[in-house]
Amino acid sequence: MSKNAGFLLGLAALCLCSCEAKKTPVLASLSPDNGISTASDFVLIARGNELDEDCQVVFNGRVKETQFIGANELRCEITAADLEFVPETGLVKKVPVRIRSAEGDESNRLDFTIYGYPEFLPAVKIADSTTGYSDTIRPLLDLDEDGNVYAVWRDRAALYFSYSGDGGANWRLPVLVATGPAPPFLFAMAVQKATGTACVVWEDDDIIRFSRSSDSGQTWTLPQALTRATAWKASHPGISSDNGKIYVAYLNSNDSTDEYSVNVLVSRDGGTSFSAAGQIDWLMRFIGPNVPEVRADGNGLLYLVFPSDLNTKYSTNYLAFSQDGGVSWSEPQMISLNLPDLAIDDENGLNIIGSNPVTPSSYQLQFKRTVDRGATWASTDFADTGYSVSSVWVNPLGGTDVIWKNLFLRSFDHGANWKPRVKYTDEETADGPSLVEDVTGRVFIAWWNTDGGIYFSASKPD
Repeated sequence: MSKNAGFLLGLAALCLCSCEAKKTPVLASLSPDNGISTASDFVLIARGNELDEDCQVVFNGRVKETQFIGANELRCEITAADLEFVPETGLVKKVPVRIRSAEGDESNRLDFTIYGYPEFLPAVKIADSTTGYSDTIRPLLDLDEDGNVYAVWRDRAALYFSYSGDGGANWRLPVLVATGPAPPFLFAMAVQKATGTACVVWEDDDIIRFSRSSDSGQTWTLPQALTRATAWKASHPGISSDNGKIYVAYLNSNDSTDEYSVNVLVSRDGGTSFSAAGQIDWLMRFIGPNVPEVRADGNGLLYLVFPSDLNTKYSTNYLAFSQDGGVSWSEPQMISLNLPDLAIDDENGLNIIGSNPVTPSSYQLQFKRTVDRGATWASTDFADTGYSVSSVWVNPLGGTDVIWKNLFLRSFDHGANWKPRVKYTDEETADGPSLVEDVTGRVFIAWWNTDGGIYFSASKPD
């Protein structure tokens, strides 16, 4: 063989060796890309380029046993131990994920987000309670923009209020807001976030009354009648505050003429005066233990949910929406939920939790969400068949939180999947809980204990 031929053969071999050299892997995506610190084991899918059977996933510095699926896809099992962390700076931790080749080359980094479940502080009793099970209504909570906590509850014929300026660690002595008729009578509360003004409405012998406090509940204005004593009977008052406006919705019945309506009032001056915003004429009497709920999404659309038994053999709820501030409303649609609680999420989706009346004596706790004003719904049935009072909140971490009885659980994908449930209190007699959260994602819960007493717990602060 000539020298030139040998040189050419050597050059070809060198080129072939160079062409067969493995390239550095590239990580393009993770599925899922988040998890929760108390989750069970799950399979992580890593997709990218330049992946082969010798590549391994490196999760937060741990080399995981990895399976090559082909088509540039790797899979590995992430255990609950991989997700453990002590939330030193909050409830969120981002950990690095890379892919390592057989030669030790590592890909780019993608972050996997670990969310910690809130850890709840021991329960604090806000007040004693003499209310019996047959006439109880759950305590209601709200917050101002500084994170101060407001609570209102009914004990038989009396409506009480208390306030905490330290996140619920300590509460002021209860203040009597008003007395109503023989129990039960329905009520609701909303706090104007910027001013900290607490607003309360309640029913009193077929009249809706309103009072407010601008000094953290120490003093209250004289009860103002929002409706008049006529042949029409007003009941079931609900209240909400949004962008400086206060909405009051209530049910109106004229049994002598068989006329019924859902009425909405609005105040634009902090509750000094109210005017009629609009109403929904209805076809049947109202029944149900919950008040109408009004919520506004980020585009100013108003949702209204109210109880009735139209077209059913038992109480259920109906949904309508308004695009003009409550002046006109869409045709109400039945949503088949009792005792619902509402929340608007970051995609302007309407989230509702309540008991689905399967039969007159059988209920299924259900979560529902719509992003198209109720045209279509995604739903989840929870393994609880009792008549549960539940509450829902959308937190600033992007999660949806739900509570009932003494249980708490969370979803990070708008209710498509739910993480394991935990107890926010060990009290098995907890009932009728209410849930609110502040801008940091700290959780506040109040409930009535069937053994007596109004209780409160909060998650540990950051």
